[in-house]
Amino acid sequence: MTKIGSFFVVFFFVLKILSQEGVQVTATVDRSTVVLGESFTLSIRVSASESQSVEAPQLPPIEGLELLNTGEVSEVQSSFINGQFQVRRMQVFNYTLVPEKAGTLHIPAIRVSVNGKVFRTKPFSIKVLKSGQGAPSHPPSNQQPPSPLPSDPFEEMDNMFSQLLKRHGFGTDIGESELKQSFFIRLEVDKNKVYEGEQLVANWYLYTRGQILEIDTLKYPSLNGFWKEDIEIASRLNFKQAVVNGILYRKALLASYALFPMKSGKLVIDSYKARCRVMSSLGIGFGRPRYYTKASKPMKITVLPLPKEGRPDDFSGAVGQFQMGVKVETKEPQVDQPLVIKVKFAGRGNAKLIDLPPIDWPKSFEPYDVKKESQFHKDGTSFKLFEVLLIPREAGEFRVPSLHASFFNPQKKKYYTLTSQPLTIKVKESVHRGRVTQDERPLEALGQTKESESNSSGNNILNLQYQWLEPSPWHGMKRWILWGTASLIVLLILLIQAFRELGERKEKGALEKLEKRMKKIRKQLNASKWRDVGTQVINLTYEVFGYISDEGGAEDIHKLLDKVSPSVRREVGTELKKQVEYFEKLAFAPDSILETLKNKEEVRKRMDQIEKLLAKSIKLMEHDEENTNF
Repeated sequence: MTKIGSFFVVFFFVLKILSQEGVQVTATVDRSTVVLGESFTLSIRVSASESQSVEAPQLPPIEGLELLNTGEVSEVQSSFINGQFQVRRMQVFNYTLVPEKAGTLHIPAIRVSVNGKVFRTKPFSIKVLKSGQGAPSHPPSNQQPPSPLPSDPFEEMDNMFSQLLKRHGFGTDIGESELKQSFFIRLEVDKNKVYEGEQLVANWYLYTRGQILEIDTLKYPSLNGFWKEDIEIASRLNFKQAVVNGILYRKALLASYALFPMKSGKLVIDSYKARCRVMSSLGIGFGRPRYYTKASKPMKITVLPLPKEGRPDDFSGAVGQFQMGVKVETKEPQVDQPLVIKVKFAGRGNAKLIDLPPIDWPKSFEPYDVKKESQFHKDGTSFKLFEVLLIPREAGEFRVPSLHASFFNPQKKKYYTLTSQPLTIKVKESVHRGRVTQDERPLEALGQTKESESNSSGNNILNLQYQWLEPSPWHGMKRWILWGTASLIVLLILLIQAFRELGERKEKGALEKLEKRMKKIRKQLNASKWRDVGTQVINLTYEVFGYISDEGGAEDIHKLLDKVSPSVRREVGTELKKQVEYFEKLAFAPDSILETLKNKEEVRKRMDQIEKLLAKSIKLMEHDEENTNF
């Protein structure tokens, strides 16, 4: 038995070796000479006669090349050779790369694991030409051989016309360098020197002299160091004419952002990258569309720190030109009825950073809730609206003092304070006071009704008992109905218990995830990564409330609170909004404001508070679901 077992082990080992002998691993590129800024495709092919277990190759870092995209394709090739039918199975891993510098770039050997055995591709090089240099027309040695097809007569006709026009000085050959100049992406900003927190508008435009057949955005700018607000993201290209260096182009907006630098110093707006299929219009004839990858040039922005001199105590970090409006929304307010007061800030700048100024409300006014709404417009302006809900408890004439809010004006390079007019509010007695509605009947009447109903039902019970003693053909059926009802009650109790246990497990799992995430964030706090702490707490809050509301998250905690159950809003809403505002400042406020918030004890205390609020929200949600289901 031992010999037979050893024989089978050796037999299968030999089979595995033989199957791997037919494995071929090669690396090729679609062309070995490219112009700086153009993308090319590196393909790694694994070919074998049988199906193989292939791990996706991990491309090592290659100096001078940036990876844009990856893809995988499976192919099966069949052929009939020497009277035998042969099948080759192939897996192709494609990598889209773009060179970042001119010169000769070396692609090293790449490791590929097939059935646990490591294969290595051959290293090779590609040549990257500077802009304005044409690529040679001969096929590179490491490129896949072209298909043996006859030449395209239309392409030959196109070349003939181009050469003829070139001799007479009417045009140029449609080459790589000409197409390079006929299509590019350009970043345009309204200013390149700003204060910390000051708004600048960044627009990315596509310029072309040809026809754009297709565009695919490969990378949006990451914009590190900036608070970003979308103004417009183009869903389609709307071209208009523009002249650059005396040359007429067609221009279309790709993306427009309002940017707010969060720290002083030198910041860089990085590149927007896109891949386009372009049909050139520089020649006469039948041209072929070509794919090109282009990126806008990075741009440096100088950010000045906010001056410390003359900074008001109530300055919350908002920079720009704003106006303030305050009005009483409720007409003829009454005692114990909701009273709404709106406070609105609008102008050019980041209105989301504006806090509601502290207000000295009359003692008989009970603050109930504050709703917030903010938005950016396409013209670069923004607003923030506060709706303050109050409950007046006494009638009379009351005075609300002026509101004060301070900002920094980057145009005048100084701080300023907005002051509202004081409000006079007349509260009337409620029209519902002292009345008894139909539902508020005296208890004696209710007692008499219940007593009479009880007597009536008692008589019915006596009658039923009397009928039970009489022989009846329905006697057996009533017993089955009784047993069936009892079984249903037991089944219902078991179902309630099962749903309750399921809800408890679901709640326990959510609470455990919350605890783990907060532990990770506390580690960030210990490492003094203040902005990471603020960002992660906000993201965690959105995730929890997206889970509670079944909305999957939103950009505004106020919108999520509107979609959860009333008990969650009532129990945690007001305090949660305060904590979220604090962590938003920690994440996105300018450095000058962040410095005032760098207190680990205070941040740790607020993290404990928001963790308790999120845990309470999860428990309330599960409790509400239980009540809804049963």
